[in-house]
Amino acid sequence: MFRKITVLKFLDRWVGKAVIKGLGWYLKVEETHGIFPKEQIQRILLIRPGGLGDAVLLAPMIDAVRTHYEGAVLEILAEVRNGDIFRCEGSLADRLYFYDRGVDLFRVLRRSYDLIIDTEQSHYLSALVARLIQAKYRVGFGTNERRILFHRRVDYCQEDYEINSFLHLMEAITGATFSFHPDRPFFPKPGKEEEFKTQESVSPKKPMRVLMAPGATIPERKWGWEKYRELVKRFLDRGVEVVLIGGPMDRSESKHITDHLVGPLVDLTGQTSLNDLWKVIGEGDLLISCDTGVLHLAYGVGTPSLSLFGAGSEVKWAPKGKRHRSINKHFSCSPCTVFGVTPPCPIEVACLETISVEEVEEAAWKLLKEIRS
Repeated sequence: MFRKITVLKFLDRWVGKAVIKGLGWYLKVEETHGIFPKEQIQRILLIRPGGLGDAVLLAPMIDAVRTHYEGAVLEILAEVRNGDIFRCEGSLADRLYFYDRGVDLFRVLRRSYDLIIDTEQSHYLSALVARLIQAKYRVGFGTNERRILFHRRVDYCQEDYEINSFLHLMEAITGATFSFHPDRPFFPKPGKEEEFKTQESVSPKKPMRVLMAPGATIPERKWGWEKYRELVKRFLDRGVEVVLIGGPMDRSESKHITDHLVGPLVDLTGQTSLNDLWKVIGEGDLLISCDTGVLHLAYGVGTPSLSLFGAGSEVKWAPKGKRHRSINKHFSCSPCTVFGVTPPCPIEVACLETISVEEVEEAAWKLLKEIRS
């Protein structure tokens, strides 16, 4: 999976950009203004490559599309790695295709739509794909050379929470105002009757269950397994059940954390499908995590969270609302991530390293107390 992501990013940077620059005179479409006639929109394609987090945060926009264009067919072009998000309870799409699966991409390129909305923030290939598909209207973020491929080019602000950025796409083509309530779940809530089964099944008898996701796809977003281990130990000493979650790439870190620890500790790292992970998160009292896709999933289903920020933008990515807190040391070089690209850190990720275990523990207990009061 990681190799595929790397290849896609390489192709985007060197091939996608070159094609748009070289053939821009031919591919350019005339920008249109005003509201798109609602009666003309019967078939819609949403393009959403990328990871789990962006896909989760797209849910309020999908709801807005469904509501505004009631009865229209909604198809989604995603990636294999985020596709399960769109299959969750009450499927978010009428039909799902995969951007990184050749057969699917070929099928989509042969179809026609009334409206294509490219929700990718800056990459070139998704905009190029949108341009190559027959459509009346194409909408996307005008962040670079890709803007010439859209009939409606929407500004992208690094200071907007990402859900709002997606909703701005709908506002630009409908003239309506859309919003979401920061204290209400916006992603389908897992049903309690569907209990997740595993050899080390999470005990439903524990009074408190804290989830921790120690991994991250980018090293500069990791707090470190040593600190997570100490934090886990402190919770276990208080009789709190701790559940470690994450993908297969995070197994080695979780193994370091769990080694020789005694208490109500369950390690589900790399053992859950996205559908199972979704249910486990929905049953947690609190998630402690850095800036990862799991954090956004927790926010979506209404699980309280404590997030640690440094390289990533807290303003754009930290969950909002009364049941969510974030810790950020606000270094002068933070955030350093722009459009998903994080440069190597010359100061050994001090923005996260200086967040102490005591600080996280205190913030977690304070939030749990507020939630339960």
